[in-house]
Amino acid sequence: MEIFLSYSEIPRGKAPIVLTIGNFDAVHSGHSTVLHRAREVADQVDGALYVLTFISHPSEVLRPGSTPPMLCTETHKLKLLQEQRVGGVILLEFTLAFSQQTATQFLFSLHQLQPFFALILGYDARIGNDRQGNSTLMKQLANELSFKLEYLPPYICQGLTVSSSAIRQAVSSGDFALAEMMLGRKFSIFSSGTIVPEMACLTIEVKGLCLPPLGIYPIKIYHEGKTTVGRGIVGLTSLTIELLRDDPSLEGKVVEVVFN
Repeated sequence: MEIFLSYSEIPRGKAPIVLTIGNFDAVHSGHSTVLHRAREVADQVDGALYVLTFISHPSEVLRPGSTPPMLCTETHKLKLLQEQRVGGVILLEFTLAFSQQTATQFLFSLHQLQPFFALILGYDARIGNDRQGNSTLMKQLANELSFKLEYLPPYICQGLTVSSSAIRQAVSSGDFALAEMMLGRKFSIFSSGTIVPEMACLTIEVKGLCLPPLGIYPIKIYHEGKTTVGRGIVGLTSLTIELLRDDPSLEGKVVEVVFN
């Protein structure tokens, strides 16, 4: 999977581009349906699936101080997208200037840089300043720019619409079973750890991440094909892992902490 820091970095003249746009926090089951359909369309035309997403949550610019806790780190999101057989990710910085583009300006500029064959979106996607790029406007732009446009219906799990917000609520209330159903996998944190000397403990970097309620949880740590069992102690803004044995090899490494 290739990573691009601007849409213009994609080499021109490659296979037809099938594009999808969104935050893709946690790359949950709802996202998977969008990615699966986009991959289907790409396969039909011998094309490539590209995901345009953002380094930071748009609310950091649009509503400072009200940014929701993220379900996954940037590294974790890229890992999950790669597992979905995405051909390339355009990773953009969401700035104030970027947010002020209309849907028309945004899509015309993208299409001028590199025409795309299709744009596949989730049911609630809104493009452009003040989210004015609704399905009506997007259909008009699809006709003007001659690209295929599809919206996917919401993904329903046990009568609930799957969304990052719903998963955050499940995790923050400690409902791991519901979170697992919506994610399509167990809830986990993929981040770097620091060994606490002589204590067989590992502190995990969790700044800005969604955490379960304060408490002690059985966890598993996955790193480089190895599995380590331990207990996860969740504080107000911290996650400390008590290991069954000291493991210096985990120092400074990115690990996946899975809540069971």
